[in-house]
Amino acid sequence: GISWCAVDGPDLPGLMPPLAAVTGPTGYVRFHGRNAAQWYDHEQAWQRYDYRYTEEELAGWLPRLERLLRETDQTIVVMNNHYRGQAVENGQMLRDLLPPAMREVLHAPEDLLPRVDSRAGRTATPPDQ
Repeated sequence: GISWCAVDGPDLPGLMPPLAAVTGPTGYVRFHGRNAAQWYDHEQAWQRYDYRYTEEELAGWLPRLERLLRETDQTIVVMNNHYRGQAVENGQMLRDLLPPAMREVLHAPEDLLPRVDSRAGRTATPPDQ
């Protein structure tokens, strides 16, 4: 079957609402950031995705992610707010917000990546060598 791709982005006219529908065996969510000021008005494409989610914004997705994890064979979450490392930081933040039972079914390469603080522009803790 074909799976629906749920998208989180700014609340602007013409964009899809953040609907997490189960339509196939795979749940799929893309976080593009909510940079409304530069979504349509930017010089470079990357400026659209220059956004760091707050814990509160990501926590709003927990009920939808729980449903996707429960009702699909697998769920894929992609962070596309990649400028300055926000995608890695927000992926780690989202994983930390998940209840332990949900974390167990999520496969993340956390042991391969350092903790990231995009506001500092560097890793918060170095990776183990």
